Amino acid sequence: MLHVPDALFRFHANNARFLQVQSPELHIYYTVETIELACRNGLGALKPMICFLCIVKEKNGQLYTIHRTHVPLLHAITDKKSQATYRAIVSELEGVLARMPGGYNRELRIILDFERAAIKAAKITVPMASVEGWAFHLARAWNRKRDQLGLRKFIRNSERCERIKRWWETLKGTIVLPPDLYRSVPALTRVPETWLEGPFKGIWNKWNKKTLRTSNIAETFHSNLLSEVRKKRLPMEKLLKVLKRMNAQSKAKLLHHGKNPDAPEDLSKKDLKRRRRVNAEMRHFEMRRARGLLWARVITTYCRRMSRFVTEKSNL
Repeated sequence: MLHVPDALFRFHANNARFLQVQSPELHIYYTVETIELACRNGLGALKPMICFLCIVKEKNGQLYTIHRTHVPLLHAITDKKSQATYRAIVSELEGVLARMPGGYNRELRIILDFERAAIKAAKITVPMASVEGWAFHLARAWNRKRDQLGLRKFIRNSERCERIKRWWETLKGTIVLPPDLYRSVPALTRVPETWLEGPFKGIWNKWNKKTLRTSNIAETFHSNLLSEVRKKRLPMEKLLKVLKRMNAQSKAKLLHHGKNPDAPEDLSKKDLKRRRRVNAEMRHFEMRRARGLLWARVITTYCRRMSRFVTEKSNL
């Protein structure tokens, strides 16, 4: 990894250290003050996110950012994607949290990408946490497979086949279906066991998750970062200046939240409307279930309705 200039080690205003861990394979950046503010406000859920970058004069690297809701807390730059690397990153954050006055709630929600090394690292390092996956990333994986198999034309275009379209919509809607009803859905009979019984079992389901169901927060950060740096191949110094600026913004947001804890969540009208509609659909389905009014056709119809809220994107 590149040598980091002394000017980028710290923040000039309060001399707070920014680069906390430095090795040939890994740099970890954060300020203790920002993480302490996050603890005071209640961590709730942590959302690690990977952003692939190519740093000038370096190997292809990746920026790994851990968010607290809408606020980036920690940034790691590495060219390795091993379980040991992810454990080092999560352990560093866990160590800082453990040293906070009053400690922290260890029963966190950790919501991350479908990468086995990252999932294993999170489960080992924070065993009491609830490890979940991004439903958005699962949908993108399925969408890529759809395109690879040439199925898109049978779902959307003039060659549309109602049987295939119905199967596809049912499959996508299972993301917000109670797991104990999976076996009642014919569309799941040919889904690879990796998703139902394998290493990703259960972590992608978003049934009854009222908030943070999708990766809108992290994807917005990804988009904002790329708009800041304007390209994926960039000098290390420029990237660090952007990250320092984002850390200052995180601190400001946390201070504002501390003073206004009852302020509404910062969501666009579109996202707020979508969340309300999804919650209403789940609530209605649960009421039918409580009255014993579920059968295969009702479950399939529910899944197809919910598929409207699942992304059609295959790439960012």
